[in-house]
Amino acid sequence: MNRLKYFSLISIFCLMFLAPGADAGNNSYLLINLISYTTPESRKAIEYAKTELQKGRPVIIYLEEGSVMVAAKSNARQFKDQQQHLTELMKNGAIVAVCPHCLKRYRINSSDLLSDIQIAELIQR
Repeated sequence: MNRLKYFSLISIFCLMFLAPGADAGNNSYLLINLISYTTPESRKAIEYAKTELQKGRPVIIYLEEGSVMVAAKSNARQFKDQQQHLTELMKNGAIVAVCPHCLKRYRINSSDLLSDIQIAELIQR
């Protein structure tokens, strides 16, 4: 298993195991950081986000590395189901943000992003 895939799996599992400790009623945000959007674990994370959003918990999904490919309208044929999931989540109040450096790396123009997807701003201190 390559390092990126291993890191992705660990990140998703950590989020899934740590997040249930926060009560959905206290409006603590659920942050899901996706590096890949093609693994079964990433699909589970999105299903978990849907469940928490339905309970009223605010959800933020951050796409970086290869997962930014899902955010591009030009990839609609390849990522039809994933784009439908993201669009549904955003319609229900989730925030979906993408890594600006990853957009450059994968040569995705901001005008090609699905509507309502935000480009994350990096704040220098």
